[in-house]
Amino acid sequence: MKYEIDTLEKLENLTELAFEFVAGEIYPKEGDLPLTKLQIETLLFQKFDYQWLKQNIPMVSIKHTKLISRLQRFIYAQISPTYECYGEGMQVKVSRNYFSFRKPDITISLIQTEEFEKSSLVNPLSIIEVLSPSTQHKDLNEKKEEYFQIPSLEEYILISQEEYKIQQFLRSGKTKWTMRVYDAQNQTCMMTVGVKIEMDKLYQGIL
Repeated sequence: MKYEIDTLEKLENLTELAFEFVAGEIYPKEGDLPLTKLQIETLLFQKFDYQWLKQNIPMVSIKHTKLISRLQRFIYAQISPTYECYGEGMQVKVSRNYFSFRKPDITISLIQTEEFEKSSLVNPLSIIEVLSPSTQHKDLNEKKEEYFQIPSLEEYILISQEEYKIQQFLRSGKTKWTMRVYDAQNQTCMMTVGVKIEMDKLYQGIL
């Protein structure tokens, strides 16, 4: 069954959770599978409690939350004021026949050239996702392919929350990408927007 964006907005207002909209289907931000008709009706008619949400809707972990918080702190301390840094509340339009958007953990754009369609950012420069057991497949496959189709995107970064590991995909041509892997505690990932992500500081006290 296909849904409209207003259904997603109602779900977010009722649950205070984040969802993504892909080709008429609604996905939990932290899940690989779309919501079922029964799940959506349960949420819309408020026939749920916190225990039901925990059992049916994937939730973020403390590690995930801490890593995003630290990444944002690193970015805000180093980034040029010509860029804008957004959290998961920012919708990013992905290339599909049916209007679709994702909500990356962190999105960076150039303020002067930002473009929006239906409240979704069209031209991000950098996207960061923190991997979770429930989203790892989606982040490494469907989302990666969708993000790679965004002409303005310069890099896609994946952060592990289970080990010292960062995967950085860098655009090297119109359709070509190269991958760099950082998996040592003393390594530093240099983002295309001039921000350094130091592995030891990122994971300190988390791993």
